[in-house]
Amino acid sequence: MGRHIPFLLLIRFPSYSSSWSIHRNLSPLSSYNVCWKCGTQNQNFASLSSSQPRRSRPPPMSKKDRRLNREAETPVYEYNKINVTKNRLYVFGTAYHGEIGLETLIRPKDPDTKTHLFMWKPVRHKFAEFHDLTDIVAGHGFSLFSIKPKGENSPFVFGCGRNGSSQLGYQAARKDGPLETLLSIVPLPISGGKNSRVLAIGAGRAHSLVSVRGEGLFSLGDNSSGQCGRRVITDEAYFGSKYVHKFNRFKEDEVVAISSRFDVSICVTQSGRVFTCGTNNKGQLGRGKDNKFWDFQQVGGDLQGECVKKVVTSGSSVIALTENGQLFSWGCNEVGQANPNEPGKILYHPQYVKLPPGIDKVIDIAMGDYFAFLLNQQGNVYVWGYGSSLGLGPTTTRVKTPTQLPPPLFGCNQFSPDVQVVNIAASFMYNAAINSLGDLYTWGQDQNGCLGLGKMKHQYFPLRVGLGGAARKISLGIDHSLVIARGGA
Repeated sequence: MGRHIPFLLLIRFPSYSSSWSIHRNLSPLSSYNVCWKCGTQNQNFASLSSSQPRRSRPPPMSKKDRRLNREAETPVYEYNKINVTKNRLYVFGTAYHGEIGLETLIRPKDPDTKTHLFMWKPVRHKFAEFHDLTDIVAGHGFSLFSIKPKGENSPFVFGCGRNGSSQLGYQAARKDGPLETLLSIVPLPISGGKNSRVLAIGAGRAHSLVSVRGEGLFSLGDNSSGQCGRRVITDEAYFGSKYVHKFNRFKEDEVVAISSRFDVSICVTQSGRVFTCGTNNKGQLGRGKDNKFWDFQQVGGDLQGECVKKVVTSGSSVIALTENGQLFSWGCNEVGQANPNEPGKILYHPQYVKLPPGIDKVIDIAMGDYFAFLLNQQGNVYVWGYGSSLGLGPTTTRVKTPTQLPPPLFGCNQFSPDVQVVNIAASFMYNAAINSLGDLYTWGQDQNGCLGLGKMKHQYFPLRVGLGGAARKISLGIDHSLVIARGGA
């Protein structure tokens, strides 16, 4: 008797085919095919038809699949080999002028990614991963960065953001095509030797100042008010200009600190002298009603003979801090923001600021639009002036005398009694402080996320920012912030 084995008949009807296959389930490893013309069996006949599958387009990838593919292509870093002592750069705030150097926010590579005009949380910038970052400064819609040079004639000053007055130098993507906005960080046309080192950088409304050891002081950008330290040329075209002005007078007594807001430039030399130039409509140059506003000249008054280590300005008011911890001020003093002892006046020359007893030696200062801060050697922060960004709550908008901000607002409590503030900074309507643990605190008007708190709401008292490292320095612009930090994850 024969054994009946079931079989499966598969019939194909292609337009130009001349065979079908009959697969008999004799074993998992064998298949017999019968030609419909001659009836012969061929064990390899099935491999011929199966080796030519029907061509079809791959199914479209979903947004999730594309994201997974990008993550698979991302390089894997060995975090145990990361140098935690190297400076890191964090940026946040307004981004649509390129001031924080994140081009992918404005021009995302993925077409499915939305364009972001601002960043309300700190983002670690890759610029510091490829360069040894030394200093930062935030201007009016643009930023400057200084690094250690890598070789002879290599760039050591970089910038991004607005460039309508060539404050970042002549930058062109093609011949005779200068760029008005730079979304990425690019080098400035300032170079020096391998041992060149940037001593200080400053950024105003539309001009830049760079002090280089052994080279002197450089100025770029708008000079309509003499803020670049050279004569004003009527109808001078600043956009697309290749001119970089150099001061040889500061080669011996080098500039070690620069403060600039709007069209005012203030430089502090190594010997502690103060030089100013620019707008002088409210006495902010500290030289009286001097008509030679375009020339860098030394400030006198009560500051004569004093050794200054830091100067801050709001563009109309100025406060200077000496080595022995004393304060001197000049300029607009409408609400007592420069000198709380003489409000309602314009101070054309530096005057000594008498502080209330108990403040002791001052180690740091900061100045906003109509208010000012000081930090004493005990790590206590004091504020005076007018505005809603004083840090004393929503109901306190006027402080006539320096008033201390509660230390618990900056992380000092019964569990961490030794924590104190080590650095303070201020912009026009928002402020920042760094404590001894490297924690960053911000408060004031959160315009376009410049506070980095993840919410664009007014913050009436200091609040800690979630930063991926220990903050060392912060620079505040109009509505964007730059932070240098170390360590972290």
